[in-house]
Amino acid sequence: MKGFGLGRRWVPALTAASILAGCGASSPLAMPPLTARSAVAHSGNVRRSWMLRDAERINLMYVADTKNNEVNVYTYPAGKVVGTLTGFEGLAFMCADAAGNVFIPNYGREQVLEYAHGGTKPIATLKDRRGRPYSCSIDPKTGNLAVANFSINSSKTGNVVIYRHAKGAPQSYSLQENASLYFCTYDKAGNLFIEGISSPSDGAQATIWEMLSGKPYFGPVTLQSVPAYPNGLQWDGTYLAVGTGTIAGPSSGDTFIYRMQVTHYVAKTIGTTRLPEDGPPANFFIDGSSIVVSGGEMQPKIDFFPYPAGGAPTKTLTQTSPYGVVLSAAAH
Repeated sequence: MKGFGLGRRWVPALTAASILAGCGASSPLAMPPLTARSAVAHSGNVRRSWMLRDAERINLMYVADTKNNEVNVYTYPAGKVVGTLTGFEGLAFMCADAAGNVFIPNYGREQVLEYAHGGTKPIATLKDRRGRPYSCSIDPKTGNLAVANFSINSSKTGNVVIYRHAKGAPQSYSLQENASLYFCTYDKAGNLFIEGISSPSDGAQATIWEMLSGKPYFGPVTLQSVPAYPNGLQWDGTYLAVGTGTIAGPSSGDTFIYRMQVTHYVAKTIGTTRLPEDGPPANFFIDGSSIVVSGGEMQPKIDFFPYPAGGAPTKTLTQTSPYGVVLSAAAH
């Protein structure tokens, strides 16, 4: 079984206090007003904080446009634009909880903003203390919010912070010196997975780390199938779904999503989903028998595919530079 040569080098957890003690004090940045341009006119009986009538009964898809620093909101799966959130300084990837609240890492301002389902203004702001928040995930067991920082304190090393019940000050955890972190996801058991690039001393390869539920440290996952580059990480309800890029997979030229079964830091590839497109995904989410893939600036579109069958897209939406893409489910 092919691994990364990381061995079993466990990295102990660092408390939030020990991480922040070396940061020094800083004055808060002046914040521009966060606004939303609604595509639907409000009437007298519509909640003014919402984008459209009856939003609580409609599934929504949020897509981060990194070129324009805005988040476009669509009805899902119809794909009708209903609003645009603006005022960000650096967008990448997002996550949503079971109630449909959407968490948007705003890495240029070292914060994570929480929006209610269909809301036009943030309902909470979580400080990340000079981190570069890049992606996030909600633990289905505890409601904790995990955030993968691409880097911290202007260094080349990323870390992970976890906000208990998605509130307050976070607990900080280190993974590996000089590792860059991109994606994170929880599985149904509350195990947390991080995908990034390992340090140059370990080959600068696409790497997955795991924190078992209830444990205060991360360990490297030994992979049977190695992604070419971090291209998305999601729990599909049964397996860990890992984007591969275009140069690593059963054949060259196509993008594949590996479906992996992970047991005690060892991943076995169960199957693959072939997406015959002209480049790797920037991000994706899985909704039952569908997978929705964003193409980034090189492929300015959002494709819908059958999952896990793959094949030709069933629907395509055009957008300038779509990276983060997430489903916000309506309340039931």
